[in-house]
Amino acid sequence: KLTKTSYNYGLTHGDYLFSNYNITSDDKVTVFDFDECEYSWFINDIAICIYYYLLGGNPTELSKKTKEAEQLIYYMLKGYLTECELPLEDLANIDLFFKMRDYILLSTIYGSGRKEYGKWEKDFIEGAINRITYNRRFIELDIQSLIRRIKDC
Repeated sequence: KLTKTSYNYGLTHGDYLFSNYNITSDDKVTVFDFDECEYSWFINDIAICIYYYLLGGNPTELSKKTKEAEQLIYYMLKGYLTECELPLEDLANIDLFFKMRDYILLSTIYGSGRKEYGKWEKDFIEGAINRITYNRRFIELDIQSLIRRIKDC
């Protein structure tokens, strides 16, 4: 149901997470590993990157990372907008893409066929199922404030 325009939809990386880019000492970003490219909304690439960064070491600490998430989104979009005219209003839909990632990662973990899971996986599964069951946001963000901040720079 989301609109598709040349400004918000097109060819995306599809797996844009910390293990698929490098930042050099002069702050240049090099993206690699394009084997999961897909046509999607551009905001999805940003959501994927933020999703995996925030889950990082301990998926039970998401609620403590709101400010960190807002900073990360701000700097990512600041750079992203130098290359793309992404409508900032698309940020309002970012949680849809976080939810999609919950489903994708859950299906990957369950689809592995393993009977035993490590602590990180157990914590993730519990959090993701809780978010899905009770329709909770992945992380609480002040989207309107973030949009204003980005427009002001």
